[in-house]
Amino acid sequence: MDPLESLEELQVYMDSHDYGWHVVKAESAFFKSYNILVRATKVAVNSNGEIIWRKGYGITSSQEWQEVFRRLTL
Repeated sequence: MDPLESLEELQVYMDSHDYGWHVVKAESAFFKSYNILVRATKVAVNSNGEIIWRKGYGITSSQEWQEVFRRLTL
């Protein structure tokens, strides 16, 4: 998620690709509960509250993002 993108922009993107999950800007308690120590950490949390993917600094390819999104729809 680009921190410059608004939640509304993200929602439009998600709707245009038929993604059925929620995107949020988390409060500090979220980061603590999932042991996220650096804000560059990217996590995908499924509907059961389980982390299914985690990545720190670095570039994430569009193919990798698509796989993460696919796993979130399972």
